[in-house]
This record gives sequence, C-alpha cells and structure tokens, in this order.
Amino acid sequence: MAKRAGTVGTFKTSRPPEGKVALIVSTHAAQHDSYSLEAVFSNMTDVPILWTNRYVIWHKLFGKAEGTTVARKKLLKVSANFFRELNIEYNIYIKHIADLDLAITTSFLNFVKPQKQNAIKTDFFRSILRAIDVPDSLIPDNPFPRRRLRDPTLYTPDQTRRAVKILKEECWLVVKRCETYDKLRELGTDPRKEYGGLKDDWLKPENGIFVARRVTGFGLFSWRELQARGIPNFRNVMHGFEKCPGAPFTNGKGLPDIKRGWRGQIRWVHPYVDDIAPFVILSMIHTGVNFSAIARVKAGADSWSEPYPFTVSENDRDRYVFMLFEKDRGTAMEDRGTGPNIRIVSSTRPWSHPYRIFRFVEQLTRPLREEMKAEIERLEALATPSATELRKLTRLQKIKDDLFIYRTETTVFGSLAEHAYKHIPDALEKCLKRVGLETNIRNLRSLKINFAYEFSGNNFFVAQIMAQHRSGKSSALYLRRMATISRHYEMFRGIFGLSIALIKVARYNHHTLKTILEAQGFVGEKLDNLMNPEFRTRWGNNCATPFAPPPGFDVDTPPGSMCFGQNCADGCPSARWFPDVETLVQRQIASLKAQRRSLGFMSTAGSSLDSQIQRCDDLLTAWQEAAA
Repeated sequence: MAKRAGTVGTFKTSRPPEGKVALIVSTHAAQHDSYSLEAVFSNMTDVPILWTNRYVIWHKLFGKAEGTTVARKKLLKVSANFFRELNIEYNIYIKHIADLDLAITTSFLNFVKPQKQNAIKTDFFRSILRAIDVPDSLIPDNPFPRRRLRDPTLYTPDQTRRAVKILKEECWLVVKRCETYDKLRELGTDPRKEYGGLKDDWLKPENGIFVARRVTGFGLFSWRELQARGIPNFRNVMHGFEKCPGAPFTNGKGLPDIKRGWRGQIRWVHPYVDDIAPFVILSMIHTGVNFSAIARVKAGADSWSEPYPFTVSENDRDRYVFMLFEKDRGTAMEDRGTGPNIRIVSSTRPWSHPYRIFRFVEQLTRPLREEMKAEIERLEALATPSATELRKLTRLQKIKDDLFIYRTETTVFGSLAEHAYKHIPDALEKCLKRVGLETNIRNLRSLKINFAYEFSGNNFFVAQIMAQHRSGKSSALYLRRMATISRHYEMFRGIFGLSIALIKVARYNHHTLKTILEAQGFVGEKLDNLMNPEFRTRWGNNCATPFAPPPGFDVDTPPGSMCFGQNCADGCPSARWFPDVETLVQRQIASLKAQRRSLGFMSTAGSSLDSQIQRCDDLLTAWQEAAA
C-alpha cells in the first residue's frame, strides 16, 4: 500500500501540484492491511453464521475509519467466541439464521454478564443480528446499564445561536449556488479551441458548465471510468476545467471557496457530503431528532411530512406540518419497523426550518437520484454483469430512495443512511467543529431538549414532550437536569458572592454602597438603577439593567421593555442583593413552598423549585452569618 504526497484528482488546493507526484511507501501498510475485510474475518471460518455473512457485516458495521475497525474487531471477536462456546459446550452449531431462536440469542446475555463493558458488547451483538436480517422478535433487549465516561456538553444559548447563524450561512451558499447554476446553464458556449473557443473562454464558469453537460456528462462514473470513455482531447478538456471556476462551496476554514477541475463542475449538479452536512445539523438542532432517524429519511414529501390538523394562526401563510421520523433506539420491539413514530411540528414558511430544508434537499439531490435510476436500468440490462457491477447494482437499489444522498470522490455515490448505525461521515464532524460544537453528534439531541427545559421555566415534562420520550427517565438522560440546575446555581453563587460584600458593610449608607458597586463595575445609569428601590425584583435583589436584560435572561422581553422573566436567582449578572430585603426574600421562600405544595409532585418533579428555594435559604443564611 502506498501513500501519496498529493493525490491526483483530489487536490487539497485549487490547482494540482507542479511536476511529478511523489509516491512514499507507507510505514503503516501492514497495520492498515490487518484491518481489511479479509484480515478481520480470517479467524471466523469456524463460525459459519459470521463467515457466510461477512460481506454484509463488513459493509454495515465497519466504517472506513481505522479506529472504528480496530474497536469493532474486538467486539466481533466476542460474538464469535459466543457461537464457539455454543458449539463446544452445548453442541449447538449455528450455520444459518434459521438455526437461531430466542433462547439462543438471549443466552448471549449470560455469556457477557460477568465481562466488562457488557452493555457495549451486547449492543454490537444486536447490531450483527440486525445486519444479517435476523427477525426483531429474536433480538434480545440490552439489560445492562450504559456507563457514560462523562455527561454530554450543555450548550449555552449564545453557543446555539452562533452555531445556527453559521449553519444558515453555509446552507445559504448552497441555495444560491443552485440558483446560479440555473442562470448559467443555458448561457455557455464551447470554449475548446477546435470548436471556436477564444483564449479566455475557459475562465467563464458558464462555459465549464457547457462542457460538463455536453461532453463529459454528470454520470455516476469515477475518474478512471471517465478516462476510459474515449473523450476526444481528454487531457486538454481536463486542463481547461482546472482553469475554469466551478461550483462555490464552504472550505475547511468555514470560508466560501471555488472548486475547480472536473469535480468542481460535478458539484454544480451533484452535492457532496460536505454540502449536505449543514442542512443535516441544522435539522437536528431544530427537531431534536437523533442522527440515525434523520439519516434514514426517504425522498418524497409524503415520506417525511403530513398535514398538521390544528390552526395556529388566522394568517393562511402561517401553515404548519408534521415532520415524520422513524426511531429504533428506545422503541419497543413490537413497534419497530411499523413506520414513523416521531412527529415534529414545523412551519412551512422560514427557509431554515425543517420542512423547507427537506424540500430543498429533495430539489438538490434530484439530479443525482435520476442518475442513480438511469445507472440501475443500465446495470439491470446487462446480460452477464461482473461481480463489481452486481455489488454496485445492489447498493444503488438500496439507497436510491434515500433523501440525503451525495456524490463522493472515491465510491462515486453515497447515502447518510449507510452511516445511520455507525460513525458519522468526517464532513459532519468538520462542520460541527466549524460552528463551534463538539464532534459528538449526540450532544445535538440534548441541545433542543435542554433548551426547552430552561426556557419553559425549567419544567421537566415540557422537555419530555419535546423529546418524544415515553419515560421521563429517558429525558433525564438527555437533560442532565442536575447539571443544568448546577450551572444556574454556580452562576448564582458568583453573583451572590459579590452581593456578600454589600451585606457585610459595617456602615450601611448610600455612599459606602455606591463605592463598592463602582468597584464592581457599575457606573452611570447602571449604578443609578441599582440604587433605585423601584427596580427591586420578586427575588429581593435590585437590577442594574431592568430595560436591557443580559443575553440568556432576556427571553420574551421585547427590546426596550422591562425584563419579563426576572430569573435573577439563576445568576443574572445585573442582580445585586442589599441587606435591607431580608423580609422580602423570606416572603419569596414562603411563596415558592406554597407553589410546590399546591402543584403537587407530578407538576414539580424535575423542575427547579427546590433549587430556587435553596438559593433563597442561602441568602438568609449569609445574612445571619454576616450579622453574627
């Protein structure tokens, strides 16, 4: 195996490297080969159910990333040892799926029970059974608890807004690219010299589109297959493409760039996975649906939407629909494979909302889907197709109806559905990094649920509804409620620590308080507001910015209006408590406790009432200690 210093046809820069391409023999060649299909399954010949299904298991469960293969090779060995033990210890020899029953598959749980990481091993065993099409009724549930190494990241509202803003910009670039192509595709002329082209005609993007449409075509062929098609003056055409501006795209630094070369022309018509990535991540943020459910969506509006039966606005333009998704994880066995089991409401107006995103992606991928269907017809018409052509046909038939399909530089075509149960494409990880989010895509699932929790007055059951969870326990796993409340409490402690300086003032007078507040950064109007008793909130604190609450504390407050939420005890930096409001805080504690008694457990379980009562108690304790 060799490693190229620069790969022909896949240039990191806009132009190919000068001179010959140096080939460097990889020092890791043996290591890479040890994680090929043949090497991974080389010791499985005595386990026929794995050996005979090795191709489908490899295709569905082993990604291209070496790290994924390394980890899953070990898990595959566990499943192989289970089947070996059945044969050696119990004389049960499993050759085909028909040899399995629920007692056999369930016995895997006893096999891994004493082992470490039994939850992970059971998940992979279940994945193997699904990959080889074992009926769902024979796949055991995983009873082992999953131990997280750490809680998922809780993104702040500012982080979320920034990420959404950047994602919209990247999506908008693709939208405008489609509009530009529609304008240019009929304007070009042939820039080749032998057809009357002038010196600078290759510098016009419309002329590159002309040659791509009428000479090379947009078919599902690789670079090597394109070379073999016998295009006249092929090398000159390719050199012309290197001069010609191709489709705009977002580069690795998050900046607009121009793709040149043959693939730059392909990109006008067929999206690559990094073109699809921002639409997928934006949809996940807006819907709260996990990656596998979005990745497996099928093309056709009837597949992913249905009418919303309620009237939300008197304005006919404010229409809404249900977005439909099918979720396997956490779904009862008898409910799997029965169609959509998640419904998310989406407006049909904003272009960045799920309904409009999916509708645009349908339009974006339509030319590629038509090429797929044409290729299927060509392959089906072959009298004696080769093994390679049969594999290509099988894969095309499987993904042709997926919504999120794309072009690739190596395998020519791909689908996000192929990544639904394994590692996400690198392009999605790079997109997450560009917008300031972590590459663990599951954190996006937590993002919307946590957002709903915080901005619904910390109501646990609102989050459960938003998450489409049957059990509140599932929502708790995503919310990490204690982590959220803890974050508010730490913010509160920081602000309250500054108030302690006011409480401990030996001579409580206007001049002394003013001096301390100025030292804490409050001057001018902010200082006047803090000293004004009219701007005292329900929590007993005074507010420095009553008409301009800080970000995160300005929910539902129109610009220039009095703060609506007054969530000062959650750590608002504009809040300060003075020592003369002890009675008011005591009344607030009584009010919160009465609210907790009147609402009952079902309405307050999971809410922040207990935390808020504790914060008020901390205030009173601090006053008592300061006085002592």
